[in-house]
Amino acid sequence: MVNVIKVELKNLVLSILDDTKEREIDKVTVELRSNLGEVKTYEFSNIEKAVEFLNTTELKKMFLSSDSLTLFDPSPFIDESNA
Repeated sequence: MVNVIKVELKNLVLSILDDTKEREIDKVTVELRSNLGEVKTYEFSNIEKAVEFLNTTELKKMFLSSDSLTLFDPSPFIDESNA
């Protein structure tokens, strides 16, 4: 069963371990966690966009606002009868 993928797997592992290939960043993920257990994840296509996001003066307003739900708040009610 392993013989079916052996050659492809070997080539994949060798390409991963190849130090001559230049590494490129495909995605930058920023995870913000509050002391109340809130977690927000933001994804960016490059470092520059992530740094711009982190340097924004609106960051605290975007995440750490008093109107954010916490673990202690009741679940929001969704009225599906009007759908």
